[in-house]
Amino acid sequence: MVVATGVAPTAVASPFVVRRVANPRYRPPLTTAAAIGPGVVSRLRALDHLSTQIFHHGSPGPASMSHWQLAAGEQYRSNNALELGAAGTSGPGRHQLEALRLSGRRGGFSGGLGDNEPLVLAPLVYLQRLRGSVLRYTARDQSQWMALGGVPTPVAGARTPRIALAGMATEGLHFDEAILSLTVMGFARERPPAAVPTDPSPDSLAGRGALAALAWKAPFAGGTLAGTFGGQAHDLDGPRVLALQQSVEWRFASPALAATIADQRGTRGGRLLGTDRFAPAPRREDRWNLQARFAGGRTESHFTGVLREGGDAALEARTIAWGGSGSFGKSTWYGGTDAVWDSRRAAAGVAATGERRFSVHAGGPVGRGAALLSRLEYGEHPGSGGSLSALAEASVPLRGGIRFELEPRFGWSERVLQHGQLTTRLTWPLGALGARLTGTLAAGATRDQGFRGGVLEAALALSCSPRLRDRAGLEARRLNSGGRPTMEYEASYDAIAERYETPGQWIASRDTGRVTVRVARSGNGSGAPDVLVSLDGQTLRFTDADGIARFDRVPPGIHTVAIEERALPENVEVVGSSRAFVTVERGRVADTVTFTIGRAERKTRF
Repeated sequence: MVVATGVAPTAVASPFVVRRVANPRYRPPLTTAAAIGPGVVSRLRALDHLSTQIFHHGSPGPASMSHWQLAAGEQYRSNNALELGAAGTSGPGRHQLEALRLSGRRGGFSGGLGDNEPLVLAPLVYLQRLRGSVLRYTARDQSQWMALGGVPTPVAGARTPRIALAGMATEGLHFDEAILSLTVMGFARERPPAAVPTDPSPDSLAGRGALAALAWKAPFAGGTLAGTFGGQAHDLDGPRVLALQQSVEWRFASPALAATIADQRGTRGGRLLGTDRFAPAPRREDRWNLQARFAGGRTESHFTGVLREGGDAALEARTIAWGGSGSFGKSTWYGGTDAVWDSRRAAAGVAATGERRFSVHAGGPVGRGAALLSRLEYGEHPGSGGSLSALAEASVPLRGGIRFELEPRFGWSERVLQHGQLTTRLTWPLGALGARLTGTLAAGATRDQGFRGGVLEAALALSCSPRLRDRAGLEARRLNSGGRPTMEYEASYDAIAERYETPGQWIASRDTGRVTVRVARSGNGSGAPDVLVSLDGQTLRFTDADGIARFDRVPPGIHTVAIEERALPENVEVVGSSRAFVTVERGRVADTVTFTIGRAERKTRF
């Protein structure tokens, strides 16, 4: 604690650390309820929680749609729990219940009945929307045994695939220093009814099959070596096919070097099992992610690469990126460069594309909490001239905790200015109930419209905590992307004992193009706010108060997300790699990418 005395000190004492050690003899007082009669006192039996969310999109008319979600449950002192959740859609003249789930936990057993949460088993099974049952058992050594089965959950406005899946899996089995996992699945698909137009893809034949995969992980060469070997047999393409897949991955992390090298190979006919479709598995997928830090972490260089062949044509990629960043001398200003080469071959329904990008960026604190970031990028596409884009982000704190942000953007093509955009954002803490008001206004103009300015986005958001553990939010947005303006409204209220990491995951029809990044502190795992993250080195976001940043309307493909390390506070660094890959596919919500940051390790010699 620092006490202001009004006298300038002549010397500053060395900082010291206070460690609080829990008293093993301390017993907290029992939580009691109000007495109903003389001498009637009861202990706390359970904690209740309630979560609601509603989202409306569209202009007034038949195309408008509302999505809603409700979940309520109870958690007992023994950690047993019970929860009931529902989600649906509403529109003019139509109302539909899309999802209903009953989940619970008792001792080592847990599971769900109805429309379950997303599941990932081995690298070949992605069950995004499974309507059926899931049963888990967690042993004392934290190994899990699982049995599941079901069909896809219907989605409003989309054709439901006529597929079914069932299987068993075990994870976290310890064998000496290695950890093993085993997955066995059976799957089947029926022919779509004649009344429904069939998909132009060959996935319209009836068939069935089975899959088995063994995954392992063990320490190796100062890091972790993991791999998977699996096989599947099916007749989804007509004749029976036997396909094999194998993958190996090595991860290493130290203060000076972070590396991830992965290789996946498969034979023809392999499939990725999902509740939306049985997508063709890639024949080959290699990934490299290397990052070296120098000068005590003040400079770094990174290299990333992806090579994917076969499988979904929209996801085939040959991408290489190289770059570096560092601080300018002993100042807090930083800068860096990135170069990207991307090539995609032509396939059925997908044209060949290519891209080369080179960018430079610089930024740093201006003073009194203000920060400035600027970026200049040049890109080339086959058959078209080069394009140049420039953007800047300035964040200025004002009195009373108010923060003002300004983001100008400009774009040139063939040395001619094509568009400009200016986004302003004002965040105003209201004080009472921890309320925070955020207003966003984005205006822009394009050459095609004669540079007649217009409002592209206007948003107003309010968040608050009516009680200690409650969280409420209300947001209204008006979007105009060149066509008819649309309105979006979102309201949520969480009164829960435990915070869920992916709220609103059932509303998948609007989140399949969203990439979510979470930045956590290494000590207690809490979210780290105001951390700058990037998507493909082009789109930038600051994490919110919960350490989460979201990128919306991301096109399908393999993308790179990264923490801009130079923008971190002094003596704070990324634990492990600051870059990661994320795969975005239509109809499937991308996995959340998590980064961990912590204070730099200090060593003292005696």
